[in-house]
Amino acid sequence: DGDARNGCRLASGSAVVRARRPRSSLESGILLIGADDCRLQFSGRVVIGESCARFDWPATRVVFSTTASRVAVRMDAGRNYFNVVVNGRRVAVLKGSQGVMDYWIDACPVGAPRAVVEFQKRTEARISTPLQVFFGGVTKPVMLHGVLVENGDLVDTPAAPMRSIEFIGDSETAGFGNCGPSEPGTPSWKACFTVNPADQDAFQAWPACVAEKLHADLSIIAWSGMGVLWNAPMGGCTTRRTMIDVYGHVVACEADAPGDRRESPGVSTLDAWVPDIIVLYIGGNDWYSFSEAREGELSAACRELLLRIRSLRPQATILVLCASGESFCACMGSREEQMRFAADMERCWRRAVAEASDARIHLEIVLPSPIIDVTDPSDWGQMAHWSAQGHAKWARAAIPLVAKHAGWPVPMPASCL
Repeated sequence: DGDARNGCRLASGSAVVRARRPRSSLESGILLIGADDCRLQFSGRVVIGESCARFDWPATRVVFSTTASRVAVRMDAGRNYFNVVVNGRRVAVLKGSQGVMDYWIDACPVGAPRAVVEFQKRTEARISTPLQVFFGGVTKPVMLHGVLVENGDLVDTPAAPMRSIEFIGDSETAGFGNCGPSEPGTPSWKACFTVNPADQDAFQAWPACVAEKLHADLSIIAWSGMGVLWNAPMGGCTTRRTMIDVYGHVVACEADAPGDRRESPGVSTLDAWVPDIIVLYIGGNDWYSFSEAREGELSAACRELLLRIRSLRPQATILVLCASGESFCACMGSREEQMRFAADMERCWRRAVAEASDARIHLEIVLPSPIIDVTDPSDWGQMAHWSAQGHAKWARAAIPLVAKHAGWPVPMPASCL
């Protein structure tokens, strides 16, 4: 599936995405199918209205089957990046624009009765290069107005997987920098100024690998720099809200709107996609503000997050994952630092789980084998975050833990790359 860069699969360029502004009237042989059509299958958190579907969490996707020779999605892509997948094979990476455009691709090969097409959102809710922050170039929610088909129609899409997993986290769960240049250890200021949204692919992050191997649909609720109680310091997060604030939002960026920051206008639509199990891996950004004197404060916030999740997901199993001191996490420059971080987070989360007093909330320690190693450049992507290879290592260790608590069979070991 194309070339490899630092362990990250890149599109081969075998397909071309042609973008053009919508015309005032449709050409002969072209149909426009609205975003609320039942033949469009969405995965993740989406608000579907009469005029468009809105979403911004990473790894949200739309899937449809078609008999058409060419198809397009009509959307305001909000400067996000998308994988374009046809019949299970990624054929292109789309760099979306601000403003409504039609993005055309060849769909049904000659002689084939139909094709299954996916547009997968690679990027998170709000990310940009440092310069784009000052020139209004931050990613925004996607507004998908519909699908255009040429010389064909949409047909029934294959059913979504019966299993479903929701993942909650920060940059390590969102896949920040996983396709970027190898920069292990403590992030440098130079690395901070070379961040590029093109180097993020949520579908090559560990949650997507776990879901694929367990044959489950997935939703990722993750925001780089975000903590449970304290976000990354020195402007390391593009919102002041924390996970406690944003978890209930169908559209993540709405958390910054005036009013009750914990309620979304589309909160009832959470019921449209209900996970079997919720997997949390978060706390790395809180650790920058952590001290022994504040441990109780953070533990209480972790408990509050668990209770918040339980109030909105009353039927789901909840699994908290904590890092091992042996395998390196993002931005850890030494073994000693990694061991302190792992021990601090495990204490906080164990206390939170115990105080939540919920028999369906569990905690496990993730120990990749082989470990994610700060001395192995291929384990690292941009700004001291895991590469696709690093994510695959973490995923392989997490898969049996998720399967265990979901009550699913553990699949045979297999590469996630």
